[in-house]
Amino acid sequence: MKNPRFLKTNQDFINFISSTPAFFLAVLYSTLGALPTKIGVFDFVIIILASFRITRLFVYDKVMEFFRDLFVDIKSVEVQDDEVVVRKKNFPYGIRRTVHDLLYCPWCTNAWVSLFIAFFYFLSPVFWFFIFMFAVSGAGTFIQIITNKVEFK
Repeated sequence: MKNPRFLKTNQDFINFISSTPAFFLAVLYSTLGALPTKIGVFDFVIIILASFRITRLFVYDKVMEFFRDLFVDIKSVEVQDDEVVVRKKNFPYGIRRTVHDLLYCPWCTNAWVSLFIAFFYFLSPVFWFFIFMFAVSGAGTFIQIITNKVEFK
């Protein structure tokens, strides 16, 4: 069995490496020749809405549960009172633990989602349509959340 102190130190290193956007900045700089410094207000709002929607997709939506389950250890599946009960356990260390921790934290996931969206936004205009599509979906999701909270009758 491995030393728990070593595993903790190793996990801290993996967490640190996964929290740095330096790789993406280097690729963006080498592709564009400079880092972008200006963005329009409309595009900024579009990026915000798209990051909101994609974050909700990965952190909360049922459709992405299969993806989140790639980063947990499924211990058992049982049927109790006509319901399927799945027992899951976090991996104790490694990249799967780090990704799990990111996916179950909306703030952490949003930081990475925002980084990817901004990266692709500045990388090529081809990605603008997809970002816009998620922004429209994000606006709709936001309206639906507000409507559910207000409970119009």
